[in-house]
Amino acid sequence: MRYSPSPRTGAISLITLIAIPVLLLLAGLVIYVASLRDSKIEVQNAADAAALAAGYALASDDWLTLDTDRAIARLEQARAAAAAVAAVHFSFGEPLRFDPNRDHQPDGDIVFGHLDRPLGRFQPAGAHPREWVGDQINAVRLTLSRSPLKAPLGGRSSSEPVRSRATAMLDWHVIGLAPLRDEACPLVPIALFTDEAETAEFGWRFACQNGRDEWRFDPIAQQFVPGRDGIREVEVVIGTPVWGALTVPAVFLQLGAESAEVTLKQIRAGVNREHLAKWGGELSLGIHNTVSVPGSGECPPSSDPNRSRLDDALRLAARSGPRIWPLCVGVREDDGSFLIGGWAGARIVTVDALEGGGIRLLLQPAVVTHPAIVADPGHTPPPAYWRGNRTVCAVRLAE
Repeated sequence: MRYSPSPRTGAISLITLIAIPVLLLLAGLVIYVASLRDSKIEVQNAADAAALAAGYALASDDWLTLDTDRAIARLEQARAAAAAVAAVHFSFGEPLRFDPNRDHQPDGDIVFGHLDRPLGRFQPAGAHPREWVGDQINAVRLTLSRSPLKAPLGGRSSSEPVRSRATAMLDWHVIGLAPLRDEACPLVPIALFTDEAETAEFGWRFACQNGRDEWRFDPIAQQFVPGRDGIREVEVVIGTPVWGALTVPAVFLQLGAESAEVTLKQIRAGVNREHLAKWGGELSLGIHNTVSVPGSGECPPSSDPNRSRLDDALRLAARSGPRIWPLCVGVREDDGSFLIGGWAGARIVTVDALEGGGIRLLLQPAVVTHPAIVADPGHTPPPAYWRGNRTVCAVRLAE
């Protein structure tokens, strides 16, 4: 007996034949949209990482000089850092790219400029190196891209490449330090005296602007050599009365230190979260823009076994890169603790013993950034030291 399909069965078969291609196209469209979304996420993540890498490269000592050659080198280092990060990121197997924009077009793939705050208006820098020196450039805007994704099943592909933009900035509105768990931050338990008006000759700010310029840091040898570099050194003295102008007094701080051994460890390696347990694990300026820390202005005498260990710890710190130094703006009358009102970045140039048991440090300001640095542009009222802070910053995404 021969089978004859009914008209209804034939209609169902026809619908099936039509539905299968439609379903395949819909499935392809879903896959294409999902791929496009994933590609945009990959490109955005890469742009964020590359912009941050460029931002960290901008946070160099070149920022502190008015040397146009160093300004040019600073921007080239930032470009190279962004390119290195972009090179290890892919989107669906394709490497990401950006044009280096060496003619400094304001709509280029990488643009350097200035931001006064996150979510503020990015102002591209001009094309002449004189517009790059000092603090005129504190941000970088980067656009990464890859070629258009191909549509599935021979569909029409978009003619637009997949692009994402990110902006990173150096935020100088630092209010404190919050070390990550089990990781020390480069804070030195030695506070440098300064004044909020920045006019006292014994203050850190005044001395930075009027000190000597006799040493330069060699980044290849990682040491100081005689010579000028446009960054002035500051003489700091601990444990001996300071009478001369441009000599800054300093004191030791007790940052959770129950013994001299802990203080020596902090000088050598930095301060961790456990040391700051008394302050909730971080050292930040309060509502009066200060934080109170106990300490002492005395140095161990030369006969004390800890004195040679202290000198050795300071010399070791001199070889460990730039450090963050608390700025002391006063002394509490009730308990004699020191009022910390800001932070400064500096390297140790030399360490010398003084008659009477004191220590003389020669410091050179340096730019320091670290994940433990906490910036809060909305801090009210704003600390006075923000006006002159150009050495301690957080690198963050903006816009």
